[in-house]
Amino acid sequence: MAEPSENQVHVNPNLHELVNGIGETPQQAQRLREQRDVNDVVHQMLILGLVLSTALMVFGLALDLFYQRVPPTQVPEVGDVVTRLLTLRPSGFLAAGLIVLIVTPVLRVVGSIFAFLYERDRLYAGITTLVLAIVLASLFLGRG
Repeated sequence: MAEPSENQVHVNPNLHELVNGIGETPQQAQRLREQRDVNDVVHQMLILGLVLSTALMVFGLALDLFYQRVPPTQVPEVGDVVTRLLTLRPSGFLAAGLIVLIVTPVLRVVGSIFAFLYERDRLYAGITTLVLAIVLASLFLGRG
């Protein structure tokens, strides 16, 4: 490519980034793409958990309608859920949907810890680990 003459204006190829104050090196751009990829994985965990939870609960309600039963008003013990799922009892699917719904944000917090560690952000990894400890303590201590 020829050098611009005095009468020509040279436009930098990353003019858009320069105008917006985004002066990225190729390494910074690659790191930003990797961070977005990790965040997308964590986001997809939330979506998958929500879809799975909804599917389990809808299937449980459909079984209740098929068997012409009244939906349960009490949640079975966690140990009974698998047995109820295997015997195709609606209460098992409803309880499994609730368990998946409760576990999904916890898994997102765990995923965030790994994302922060991957990004070498120890401060946020530590804060998120503390949040996970608080959430788990409230789940296990609040059972009664």
